[in-house]
Amino acid sequence: MKALLVVLALLMAPAFASEAAKPLTETMVKNVILNWYSITNEHRPVAELLSLATDDIEFVYPDTAGNQRGHAALRAWYEDALAKYFDETHAIENWQEIKITGNQAKVKLIVRWERREWNPGDARSRYLANLAWQTYDLVRDPDTGRIAVSVKSVGKFTPTAPIHDVSR
Repeated sequence: MKALLVVLALLMAPAFASEAAKPLTETMVKNVILNWYSITNEHRPVAELLSLATDDIEFVYPDTAGNQRGHAALRAWYEDALAKYFDETHAIENWQEIKITGNQAKVKLIVRWERREWNPGDARSRYLANLAWQTYDLVRDPDTGRIAVSVKSVGKFTPTAPIHDVSR
């Protein structure tokens, strides 16, 4: 049985190695970012979000005090966001720039973020819509091929008219 497992591992190793050796593409980069938004829109488990982040991810949001770093900080931020925001929609309005250099990518985009927000003690939630200027830095592990977010920065928010299911 051990011999069979060793043979299977050896047969599969070239597939993983060849996948990791493929050039980083715009499609790969976009898929990571779209997956990030899918996770947050659907309020999926924090482990899924962490799987898209490097261990030392740095992130900046206008509603946090300074730069945050690491999985523990991302977990705390996400759990707080899940408690406050719901009926979320992140929709990319504009992929402003995708610059790929080797195993790294820098992405600038504008995201429409619509959500209901509830502050503890308020009688009702409120529906908000903003455009958010965001930047992502992604890195690809040359050994495994895994692409992860190393930096996420949300710049300015600009209020905008909601377009996604306002009647909810």
